[in-house]
Amino acid sequence: MACYLVPPSDHPTFQDAVLAPSVATSTTCNENGVLTVKNPTVLPLSVLKRFQFAFLIRNPRKAVPSYYRCCIPPLNEMTGFQYFMPNEAGYRELRVLFEYLLKERVIKHPSSEIKGEVNGVHPARNNVCVIDADDLLDHPKEIIERFCEMTGVEFDEKMLEWGAHEGCENFDKWKGFHEDAIGSSGLRPRTSKKVRTRDEEKQEWREKYGDEAAGIIERTADENLEDYEFLRQFRVIV
Repeated sequence: MACYLVPPSDHPTFQDAVLAPSVATSTTCNENGVLTVKNPTVLPLSVLKRFQFAFLIRNPRKAVPSYYRCCIPPLNEMTGFQYFMPNEAGYRELRVLFEYLLKERVIKHPSSEIKGEVNGVHPARNNVCVIDADDLLDHPKEIIERFCEMTGVEFDEKMLEWGAHEGCENFDKWKGFHEDAIGSSGLRPRTSKKVRTRDEEKQEWREKYGDEAAGIIERTADENLEDYEFLRQFRVIV
């Protein structure tokens, strides 16, 4: 979702984000809405400091084909997405946001000890909370416990169980993107996972989507792999 806060990397304003009109002030931007203080997002730092940030990442060689599937028939009849745009993968924007928050100490790597407030940010919020989807699937309880610990939420075992289709109205805005989650009943450690070579992955994409689409998926995934690996080095480990 960082693509809502950071202009796309191929957009002319990527290096000079324009603040959202509702938050722009004369002290943060010029008469054209361009930031006078270097900030790659559409929100001023004072607003970003109000939030507790958590980052959920997934290997792009898994995430990109999953997203591609939502942009073609028959699933796109539900999602409303009529074509696939590689720049919507979002990894570059996520990394830009992450690095900016780290630079401005809105989040802080837990290896560094903090005492008292830093730039108006309470130390309880100075944890870098990055969760890799594979770790969450392999160790759901342990990862959710760590997430709660880092974000100040009380852990409850009930977080791991729910009824199928329970609360599915919360996904109404994004129909088609969360059907597996809607049909599930909880988070349990997966007992097995496929380990495939790059060639095996591409062959599967060819069989599902055709040669041209398989090439687009692979290029998009590989273009975002470096940013994913950068973020992954900060992931929560249990």
